[in-house]
Amino acid sequence: AVDLHGEYPGLYRRFAEIVHAGVSDVDVSPLRLVADIFLRGRTTIVEPFVE
Repeated sequence: AVDLHGEYPGLYRRFAEIVHAGVSDVDVSPLRLVADIFLRGRTTIVEPFVE
């Protein structure tokens, strides 16, 4: 076992577990939201903003 030191030992431990298992632990919902925005959005050209 590795003695983990640092600010976030639980996070480092989880990283070690998923690397050892060869899996990923990713929340893709933010990426899905951005993809939906790009698919549904449209571009509107307007005059330049000048203060």
